[in-house]
Amino acid sequence: KEAKPDVMRNGQLFVACQTDDDLPYVLKYSGEDSFMIGSDYGHADNASELLALQRLKEKGEIDPKVIDKILFANPARFYGMD
Repeated sequence: KEAKPDVMRNGQLFVACQTDDDLPYVLKYSGEDSFMIGSDYGHADNASELLALQRLKEKGEIDPKVIDKILFANPARFYGMD
């Protein structure tokens, strides 16, 4: 069965992304409420992911409010901490 296109927009699905994904393109079609940075604890130094998001914020490729959602608001909602 094919998923409905609005599944992500309805908050029914969360996606862990990395900053080397084409986030501006993906966000354009999926919305900003379902993405968060995955920790992948123990596999890599994820500080580089946070620094990369900061660089994206500075370059203006992604709205700073959207980056804050990816880093803070969306994970808080996912874990029920909002």
